[in-house]
Parts: sequence; C-alpha cells; structure tokens
Amino acid sequence: MPLIMFKIALQEPSVQKDTQLFQNGIGIGYQKEPKQPSSVHKSSFQVESKINSAKCKRKFIDNKMKLVLLFTVFITLAAIKAQPVDKEGRTGPTGALDEEWENFKTKFNKRYKNAEEEEYRKGIFAKSLKKIQEHNKKYDAGEVSFKQGINHLADLTVNEYRAGYLGISKTVM
Repeated sequence: MPLIMFKIALQEPSVQKDTQLFQNGIGIGYQKEPKQPSSVHKSSFQVESKINSAKCKRKFIDNKMKLVLLFTVFITLAAIKAQPVDKEGRTGPTGALDEEWENFKTKFNKRYKNAEEEEYRKGIFAKSLKKIQEHNKKYDAGEVSFKQGINHLADLTVNEYRAGYLGISKTVM
C-alpha cells in the first residue's frame, strides 16, 4: 500500500503554526513550521521596498543630472576652444579682429604714420567689419539680396570717404 502523507495546518493568531502529519489517515505527529511574517512585517517590508525604490530613482536622477552637467561643460569648453586666439592668447572677437586687421593691411598694402594712427584706423575697421558681418547675417537669412565684404576703404570714416573719393567736404553736409 502506498504511503500517503498530507498536512493540516492549525493556526492560532500569534503562535507558530503547528502542522499535523498524517500517514494513511492516522495522525503521526506535529511539525513546527517557521512563523510567517505578520501583516506588520509585510507592510514594513513594503515601506522599506518603496524607500529603496525612491533612493534608486533619486540616484538615477542624480546621475542623469551629472551627465547633463558634464555634457554642458564639454560643449562650453568646445565652443571656447573653437574661438580664434590672438597673439596675446585672447579668445573671441578680439583675436578674430586682430587676424582680420592683419589680413586687411597685407592685402591692401596699408601703412600708417605711427601706432596711434594705426589704433585709430583699427577701430574704424572694427566698426566697418561689424556692420558687414551684421549685413551678411541678414543675407544668409534671406532678408537682403546682396553680400558685403572688406575693401580698401574699410579703415576710413564716412566723412573721410566722402571728402577723399566724392569731393564732398564736411561743411556741405
């Protein structure tokens, strides 16, 4: 005859479970089973699980923020590195201006009496260059139909141009 075993669990609210063992319908004893976590234990486990989940999410967000910050710093450094650098190590428009100024003087064979006049002419050239760049941005946007560029007159004021090339004196204007 085959051996048939089954369990009947006897529960009391706050006591460990006793399981009665039967063999072929005859009770052969009791076995203590480990106490199951009560509802208080389950809820504290669930709360702890939620806290751990929140901590994981916070770490994920913190890591994501760090990654965004690192990316921003990288892009900023790349943009700074891409700017022209002049002889003194300055970046930005000043470095580009110095390079443009030297190219202008070479291309149009410009010579000045002294350093003060050269600085004065460089200032006029810088204003002319800025106006040309602003106009060419409008051209790129389709707002105007022609481009402008640097020519041999870029270091002259409007009045100097009018007087020297058009024969118009300041007093007439």
